[in-house]
Amino acid sequence: MDGSSQPPIISSLPEGYHLDCRFGLVYGVAPQTTDDLTQLAGLTLQHMAALNHTGVYCFGQIALWKYRELNSFHEVLDVPLRQLIDLNWVEQARARCRSTVTVRQFTLQPVFRLLATAAISMLAGVLLLISMLPAQPQAFPGMLAAATTEIATPVFCELDELLVQHGDEVFSGDTICTLKNLEIIRRTAELEQEVAAAAEELRRIEAQTSLETDRRSLELEAEIAELNMSFQQWLPAADSRSGNHLQTGWTSSRSGRMQQTLARFADASNSQKMLFFNSSSSFPGGEAASPNGSSDSAPTATQPATPDNRSFVLHQIQQRMLRLEEVQKQMPEQVEVAMGLQTASENLARLQDQLAVLRRAETSIEVKSPSHGIIAEILAQPGEHRDAAQILLRILHEDRRHIQLTLDTARIHELAEGAEVELIFPGNQVRSGLVSRIPLIARTPSATADATASIMIMHSGKLWPSLPMGTDVQVIPIVRTGSEAGH
Repeated sequence: MDGSSQPPIISSLPEGYHLDCRFGLVYGVAPQTTDDLTQLAGLTLQHMAALNHTGVYCFGQIALWKYRELNSFHEVLDVPLRQLIDLNWVEQARARCRSTVTVRQFTLQPVFRLLATAAISMLAGVLLLISMLPAQPQAFPGMLAAATTEIATPVFCELDELLVQHGDEVFSGDTICTLKNLEIIRRTAELEQEVAAAAEELRRIEAQTSLETDRRSLELEAEIAELNMSFQQWLPAADSRSGNHLQTGWTSSRSGRMQQTLARFADASNSQKMLFFNSSSSFPGGEAASPNGSSDSAPTATQPATPDNRSFVLHQIQQRMLRLEEVQKQMPEQVEVAMGLQTASENLARLQDQLAVLRRAETSIEVKSPSHGIIAEILAQPGEHRDAAQILLRILHEDRRHIQLTLDTARIHELAEGAEVELIFPGNQVRSGLVSRIPLIARTPSATADATASIMIMHSGKLWPSLPMGTDVQVIPIVRTGSEAGH
């Protein structure tokens, strides 16, 4: 595009600029001619240096700034957005451009005059057709609003200290309030009870384990002693007289039972029968059965015992004693496992570790502002308890404004997502906006005529006037002709 078809402000700029998505028209390197930007009221040398670093050297670049550029440069210049708007640099730059831009004079040849006359005639016809079109659509009543951020409690806690008041301005990272984490205190008390219960359970299991170990040890010792007695009785007479050093004093009834059992060993050996021992018997010598499954009657203790029978019985008694001694060694550990002593001990250690971690945890929580805004609503006071996810306060972001539009779903067809609308602010200030997403429920055929839908109108084009939140704004859909809509 040549300079004659560009707007006057852009035509006055030196060559070499390019369009940046954030900062508008900027230069990669300084142009040959630059303007003294400090001539704008409120623009200091530091501001000019920051602008030059970004690629802004001329009044014409500032004159073309829109809301997007203002929102980007207020961070570069470290100047609040509202202050940057109040400095009115854009209007000052435009005034200076109007005073310096010279309008080019074109010498029109007759053919060009004819074309100009034809164009003017066509324009007059178009204006006549526009005047004959139906009236503008009915305006929708809207309200100026802004984005809000809700600050909620992360856990069950108590509001310890509130550091802001209604209407205070806060910036990102500012501490808003401090909370006392009651969830840690409550969980600590619960864990202390669980630790006490686990310790009591461990003591109970230890006592039962000790009693069970002693009982089984006594049973094993009694069975081993009885086997020792039987072993000594089956030794040859000479060996018995010389090597018998076991304790005596067994009752006559037990000695008689042992004599009958040993006699059955001898009887089985004489009759060349195989003995089958019952696993529940206290030593080898329980009920013997013949191969065909029938039980033998108990022989008397007076049956003779041959050397072969004696060797067999002594070998069996020795094997049984060895097995019992092995069981006696492993018995304490097996009793502990059976009673669950190790599990109870591990559970107590785990609970104690959790309790130690909670006791070291910090119960104070600092709540910081996530972004710049105004404290719009406070819903809790110091000392009050709040469950998790309950709202403490709301922050209003006036730099993120929109128009809140509530309308009947019967008129929803008059708006479309992304469509441009005309906004009339108080004082007959006209601006433009874009329709945000329309709720899906409002676009369904089942939507009733008396239902309403809430729609947001986002910023577009020229900066909206600085007005209080809640200001009434008229929203008018822009009706375009067929050629405009196709374009």
